[in-house]
Amino acid sequence: MRGVIHIAGYRVELGHGKKGRSGGPGARQRRPGRLPWGAFALLRRLVERPFSTQWQLAELAGISQPRVSQTLRMLTDHGLVERDAAGWRVRDFDEATRWWLAEYPGPGGLRTFWYGLDSPVSQARAVIELADPATGWPDSAHIRPSAVVSGDVAADFIAPWRNPGRAIVYTRAGLDLAAAGFVPALQEDSTLEYVIPEDPGVWPPAVTDLGPPAGSLPLADPMQILWDMCRVPGPDTDEAVTRLWEALRSRSRLANRKDAA
Repeated sequence: MRGVIHIAGYRVELGHGKKGRSGGPGARQRRPGRLPWGAFALLRRLVERPFSTQWQLAELAGISQPRVSQTLRMLTDHGLVERDAAGWRVRDFDEATRWWLAEYPGPGGLRTFWYGLDSPVSQARAVIELADPATGWPDSAHIRPSAVVSGDVAADFIAPWRNPGRAIVYTRAGLDLAAAGFVPALQEDSTLEYVIPEDPGVWPPAVTDLGPPAGSLPLADPMQILWDMCRVPGPDTDEAVTRLWEALRSRSRLANRKDAA
C-alpha cells in the first residue's frame, strides 16, 4: 500500500521501501532489507504496554527474547524507544507511529473483496458471527477471536467521526462468505474487504489493559486499524485518521500513567 497522508502538520508517506519515510524530528534511515513481522509487533505492543521487560515483550509480541533484544537495539538506534528503571517504553507516540506507518509493508496474506446489502457494521458483524458462531459479541471473556474488525468500522467504535463506508475483517482461516449473503466483487465495487493475514501482529494481544470499547465488535490491533484507516477512500479520511490518532495517543498516555504509578 502506497500513499500520502497529512497528520498533525506532518506528511507521512505510506509504503515500504520509500526514502524520507518519517517526517518527524530525529528520523533516521534504516538499514536496507525488509523488517520481520516481529519488529512491527514489538512496537505495537510497546505503544500500549509501556515499561515492559524484554521477557514480557517476547510474550506479548510472540517472538524470542534474543529477537526482542535485537529489535530493541534497532528501534533504539532509530530513537523510537528507550529503557529506564521501570522497563522499555516508546519515547514519543507520534514519532513512533509515523515511523511504523511509513515502514509497515501491510499484513500480507490472502485478500478478497465482497459485496453485501447491509450496512458495513452489520456486514462485519455477520463475518464475526460466521467465524465464531457459538460465541456472541460483545463477550470480554473471549480473548482470542477467530475474526477481528479493522478500518473505519473499527475506528467508529474508538473515535466516531465518519459513517463507515466499507468493512475490513481479518480472519484466521477461510470462511464461506456466501453463506452470510455476500457475493464476490471487484475492489472498487466492494463493501467488505476480507483478509487472512500473514502478519500475526494484526491480532491484539491476548491480555491487555486497554481492551475494545464496551459494546464493540472484536477489534484488530490498534495500529492495524490506523494503518487501514489511512487507505480508506474519501474526502474526510485525513480528519478521521487524525481523530483516531488522537484517541490512540490518549490510550497510550493513559497506559503510561497507569504503569508509571
